[in-house]
Amino acid sequence: MRTKWFALLAAVLCVPLLAGCPEEGAGDKEIDPTEIGGIAPKDVPLPPSPTPILYTFTGSVVSIEDDSAGAAAAAGVARRDPVTYTLLIGLNKIGYVVDNNGAIINFDDTADKDYFYTSFESGALMAMVDGGCYNAPTDLAQIHFGVNSALPGTEADPNGMLVGGSNNHSLVLSNITTTVDYWDFGAEVGASEEVHDAAGNTSRVYSWLELTGIEGYTPPDPPPPPDPTDGALLYTFYGSVFLVRDDSGAAAAALPDPIEAGSPVTYQIIVDLLGQAYLVDNEGETHLINDGVPFDYFLAQEYSGSLIDPIGTPYYAGNPLFYSEIAFGWSRTGVGIASLPLGRLVVGSSDNTIVIVKIDQAVASWTVGTQVAAVEETHSEGAGGLRVSTAVYSTLTLDSIVPYVAPAP
Repeated sequence: MRTKWFALLAAVLCVPLLAGCPEEGAGDKEIDPTEIGGIAPKDVPLPPSPTPILYTFTGSVVSIEDDSAGAAAAAGVARRDPVTYTLLIGLNKIGYVVDNNGAIINFDDTADKDYFYTSFESGALMAMVDGGCYNAPTDLAQIHFGVNSALPGTEADPNGMLVGGSNNHSLVLSNITTTVDYWDFGAEVGASEEVHDAAGNTSRVYSWLELTGIEGYTPPDPPPPPDPTDGALLYTFYGSVFLVRDDSGAAAAALPDPIEAGSPVTYQIIVDLLGQAYLVDNEGETHLINDGVPFDYFLAQEYSGSLIDPIGTPYYAGNPLFYSEIAFGWSRTGVGIASLPLGRLVVGSSDNTIVIVKIDQAVASWTVGTQVAAVEETHSEGAGGLRVSTAVYSTLTLDSIVPYVAPAP
């Protein structure tokens, strides 16, 4: 289940703008500005500029979700192709759209959402086909808005989103858990580029990107990576739950509050990059995990933050083939993929495991601000002795790295 989820993470962060062309006459309906939401000047953490700033996002194509319009094939777009999008972002400027009649509709802030200006500048992977199909007077010829949401982030309603282009050729960039004003170098986003042909067919390409350039903004120097000779370090990760699959009921039973999408998460993990990785089986025997190309194993131990516990009888308890303690991490060389990330921490036990990963970055180079994905799973014995499980998926940021001092005996 972990493999499937991490492979899907890039795709689920993307929010398609449109599902298809309207039927004849449907494009003549009025646009209600309250449905899509000017924005007043505001103080924001990033960037500290009153004028739009050029953001550059780079990464690669994750999937071609649909190519019935043939635009991806015509452009030669393929999975893993490089992607570079540039967008102007003005966090204190009015977000708006322009319809095919030239009418300008501003977006108004709401109690939960702040709208602002964006413009898709360059990097399109595809071209519109045969003039597209969104050509009615009130269809949108230009889209220039982004949104920061104070609501719990979901796939359909992320905390940070940028939208540009037009109804016929749109681009959406989003991060479920982080508002755009907090996107800094290295911030990860999902992207969906979508075009339509005259018949209403669609080509849609999903990409996984990092923010690699902010023109006119100089970030503070990042803290140096941890020195392996410092011994054990305490890594604190903070973020929120993205998805819960609660077959066993462990999330609903969690105290003091049930765990659900949007719930806060704080994991603390002891990491010793020179320490010995190990497993302890249910009979108490310790098994050492030694390095082997391309894996560099090291010690990682759960300190605090587990969200859920098995319900009733733990499923793997007493089985000598499984483990009462799991304490390892790895840094791997090569190219990171979903099933074999370059950086991974695995702690807990077979019945309650926390896994934290960064696909493209070894743990030794994680610094404060590094964004990671996590899943916590528990397994219980259900009816008929069958296994029932709960999995809680989170997106996290490495909030602090400090020396770990063991409590006095």
